[in-house]
Amino acid sequence: MTRASAKTATTTAGGKTRSGDSAARKARAARTRLDAAQRRYDAVSADNARLAETTAWLSAAADRAQRLQRYYQGRWLDDVDAVLALDPHAATPPVANQDSIWEALAERDEQLRRLLVAIATDLAPVSHP
Repeated sequence: MTRASAKTATTTAGGKTRSGDSAARKARAARTRLDAAQRRYDAVSADNARLAETTAWLSAAADRAQRLQRYYQGRWLDDVDAVLALDPHAATPPVANQDSIWEALAERDEQLRRLLVAIATDLAPVSHP
């Protein structure tokens, strides 16, 4: 009998072969890894759908920021002056304060930079087949 067949013939107290126990252990471990991979796959698929939604939202957010910037550079001062000329003590919305507009747009730029860093960091180590 060869060494390999001797191994197969060796039995445990429970009557199972050692190689059979080893194969069962390997199969259970493989199943555990496959199940974990399936959960990660499901999560990544859900993330992909959310990323698609985020991409659409980012496009709309960019449009809103650009429109605010154009208004600020265009008619904003004339509108503030017209409201205050009619009533110098008028309650004005936060957008009438140029610092509010600048801070909102600057915060947006900072958040986009953070997003870019997160994206670059995420993509950098990936090598696609």
